[in-house]
Amino acid sequence: MIVGSTLRDVPPAALWPGLAGLLPFLACALLPLATDAAWHRLAQQALVAYGAVILTFVGAIHWGIALMAPRHPASAACFGWSVVPAMWGWLALFPSFIASLALLGVGFIVQLAVDYRAAGALGLPAWYLALRVLLTSGVLLSLLFASLAAAIAG
Repeated sequence: MIVGSTLRDVPPAALWPGLAGLLPFLACALLPLATDAAWHRLAQQALVAYGAVILTFVGAIHWGIALMAPRHPASAACFGWSVVPAMWGWLALFPSFIASLALLGVGFIVQLAVDYRAAGALGLPAWYLALRVLLTSGVLLSLLFASLAAAIAG
């Protein structure tokens, strides 16, 4: 993480929507533990679909970053990368639930690594990485909870 960046530096206008975006992950991950088995498949489908949408969103951030400095040498890579998470998330919609969770987890981890490179190359605010680490951690924990809930709830 960039030296000096903490969650205290994240503007509330970015922090609160980011945290709110974790709620569907947590709700869908834990719902099978609190509901009748008839709802489990729907919660699983909703979690994978939401994960694919959010992975697409964090990839698209790179399109926006590149738009701000289209002639910067790193912009071509940002434009190119921005579509990869969407395709990766789309692929996660098709396998078994556990395989989908694994694909999404890998996608979010790779996206965070790409965010680190972009932040350094394009001079993004230090708080951006602090926020991305927090949100990616929340997503990964939710995916882990969902796999455990699937094993417990059957």
